[in-house]
Amino acid sequence: MVTVEEAQTVTETEHRSVPLPAPVAEGIMYERLVVHLIAHAQRQHEKIETMTAQMTDLVARIVALEAASGGQPA
Repeated sequence: MVTVEEAQTVTETEHRSVPLPAPVAEGIMYERLVVHLIAHAQRQHEKIETMTAQMTDLVARIVALEAASGGQPA
């Protein structure tokens, strides 16, 4: 039986990072973007709900003030 061994050479490669003046997007991973969009939509929904409640309260206060003054503008 004859065993043949191949010569193995080790090559080293040097990788250098060169910073860009401004980052450039090479693409978008849409499957990762969805999570952030859902969170943003939830925050927007909460903000809209809060502002709607504040507006309803303010309208009720205006109606009460107008009723107390007899409907006459100040």
